[in-house]
Amino acid sequence: MSSTHITPLAAGFTAEIDEIDEPEWCRLLHHFADSSIFQTTAYAEVVEGRRNISHFVLKLNNEIAAIALVRIKKLPLLGLGIAYVYWGPLWRKVAAPPTPEIFRQAVRALRNEFTARRGLPLRLFPFAFRDDPDRLGEILSDEGFLPLHEQARRTILMDLTPSTEEHRKAMNSHWRGNLRSAENKGLECIDGTGEELFARIGDIYQQTVSRKQFVAASSVRQYMQIQALLPEGLKMRAMLCQSGATLCAGMIYSILGDSAIFLLAATGNEGLKNRASYLLWWKTAESMKLRGATSCNLNGINPETNPGTYKFKNDFSAKHGRDLFYITKYDVYPNHRSQWLVSFGEAVKAAHSEVIKRLVKLRAALTHRPAPSKTPAGESSSDGK
Repeated sequence: MSSTHITPLAAGFTAEIDEIDEPEWCRLLHHFADSSIFQTTAYAEVVEGRRNISHFVLKLNNEIAAIALVRIKKLPLLGLGIAYVYWGPLWRKVAAPPTPEIFRQAVRALRNEFTARRGLPLRLFPFAFRDDPDRLGEILSDEGFLPLHEQARRTILMDLTPSTEEHRKAMNSHWRGNLRSAENKGLECIDGTGEELFARIGDIYQQTVSRKQFVAASSVRQYMQIQALLPEGLKMRAMLCQSGATLCAGMIYSILGDSAIFLLAATGNEGLKNRASYLLWWKTAESMKLRGATSCNLNGINPETNPGTYKFKNDFSAKHGRDLFYITKYDVYPNHRSQWLVSFGEAVKAAHSEVIKRLVKLRAALTHRPAPSKTPAGESSSDGK
């Protein structure tokens, strides 16, 4: 599909590209209910490089209405750039009713800039779910975007507004029993933002990867690099669970505004014996709630390919969790050639991933270990690439 024409924005709307500085961008993130770590400059800089990001701002009557951090990704082998907005644009203001027309004008302005003017394919992955009453998928289709036909991603969104007592009572009895067992082991949990906490999780994460033989989607080293660049108000947090001086389990998580997300978790060999992951997840949820989060994204489930993780997260969230499908990604292209090249690049990427999975399974078989799951039960890793 060709999309090289400029579509005028509705009356009162204007768009700006790269006209605000980093401190202002960080300040703006706190004003949107749909903010996430994936829309921070620090995250994009570590993943794509500083020169490959742009800051987009949509204004209505000179007031900021929506923002989006755009990353220019390079497709393998082709050198073709694609403009990518992960979990954006941000358009739901804190304490304000959602206005879908703002989302429409934001995606229109993004298409105008990156596809019509710069000649780049543009991919949007809004933070929204299939049951979203704002019908963002329909808006994207109206604006010339095409849905990607890929396996739908799922997650559990957990309500943090009930009291800890209510949550505990609603929990699956098996999960609650393991939590009680961990609490009786005299384990200590440490929570903070310091680099040394992240480094300790890095040590135990290597145990997890080695033991479970899975392909890590993200690394602790990456999160440490991002953490070093984040300003104080946006920093991620680390929760460690230890028995004496022995680290048993560790978690990296993020809170922005009233929402939180589990990013990465690992359990060491010692932690398997004392059910440390149960106490770790419970204490992390308590920390999220204490710091003002009203909901928490458990960051990915797949009951078919990874039933262990699904059961762990589903039993943890209990009746306060909602099993949701994300809406798919949407693309728009400047011409048919770029559409074909993107499809080819995606096929190459998928083939490479399949080869890696097969190699991991082969390695597991040669070492007489069970076939791996991508993410073990209780051990999460963000796939927000």
